[in-house]
Amino acid sequence: MLLNKYGVAAALALASIARADVLYSDVTTFSGEGFPNGGATVVAGNNTTVMVADDITVAAGAAGATVTGFTFSVANFNAAAVSARPTLAFFDNDGSSGGPGTLLGSFTLSPQSFAAGAVAFFTDAGTFIVPASGTFWAGVFFDDNNGGTGATTAQLNSLGQGVFGPPTVGSSADEFFQSSGAGSASSNPAGGFFFFGGNPVADFGWSFTGDLATPEPGTGLLLLLAGVPLAWRLRAKRRS
Repeated sequence: MLLNKYGVAAALALASIARADVLYSDVTTFSGEGFPNGGATVVAGNNTTVMVADDITVAAGAAGATVTGFTFSVANFNAAAVSARPTLAFFDNDGSSGGPGTLLGSFTLSPQSFAAGAVAFFTDAGTFIVPASGTFWAGVFFDDNNGGTGATTAQLNSLGQGVFGPPTVGSSADEFFQSSGAGSASSNPAGGFFFFGGNPVADFGWSFTGDLATPEPGTGLLLLLAGVPLAWRLRAKRRS
């Protein structure tokens, strides 16, 4: 599927993360591109996109840790600011072919305003346990809060995530998961695996913090890219 193409100026900002041990971080190297979720469908009066999830492997020794906070990226491909409600869903990798399986936790946030033509980071608190394997899936989808945000189907379809990599803490494979239907925070979602042919690597902007026995330096940074023209275009390929 050939995605939307835009030449836009992007602002990239990450607020300081509260002191905690960094379990995984991929928020430093921005590829200059993003991937829109698409597939918005009205379900029970709520217009909802499909879910797009990245595989997350935490740092050595962090398996079994309790996540206490997370940061995620949102890319708005629209020419105007859009208000929508993001839902974050985290899954064990015990699903089909190592995909999203058992739901570890989900968090529906309040509606947020996403700036036009921009990639931004949002940080929130939430608790779930990293599986013993050290790997899980982190997904996001967007809805119009039962019509309350005023976002159109086309606007929702042009919300997604920024592509980042490589991770500076932990690791992530060159693939992502996209659900085949409207996003749902339930175990074993239906969908498939995709990538971008290796250029860029199919990793999205995520960071996770928690408490470990041996503290590591906290993360607090502010990144800003303004007035930089970007051509956000990616062709997603289904992995065989």
